[in-house]
Amino acid sequence: MATPHIVLDTSVLISAQRSQRGASAKLLSLVGAGQFEIHLSVPLVPEYEDVLNTERVFEIDRRSNMSALSLRLPTSLHEQLRTLAEQEGVSINQFIMLAIAEKMASIATEDYLQQRAKQGSREKLLAVLAKAPNVEPEEADRLPA
Repeated sequence: MATPHIVLDTSVLISAQRSQRGASAKLLSLVGAGQFEIHLSVPLVPEYEDVLNTERVFEIDRRSNMSALSLRLPTSLHEQLRTLAEQEGVSINQFIMLAIAEKMASIATEDYLQQRAKQGSREKLLAVLAKAPNVEPEEADRLPA
């Protein structure tokens, strides 16, 4: 059987912090045990960090100056760009700026996650989970009987 691929919602982290006997804590205790592969998205990384009370990964500097960029595009790509920007309700400039920012964040996130992965260990994760109170989990986090 192939290894399952999963994305952990931040609610799993919260529930695991509330009770070590719930499904969320059980799921997190299996991280690094080879039973599944975790996939992340760019927006989830800062959410995970916020939930775990650490610093945000990316800060947007809204005071920075803007610069102009001349860009040549094939007509067909320009037309698609115009249509998508209209559908999103933004200008072409805003659409391009957001697309560039998303790509840069994606690359930075990959680098960041590789660095963070080097610092982590299964033992550290299990030590954090052990600090959760040994109480009944909330109804939505209960394991099936």
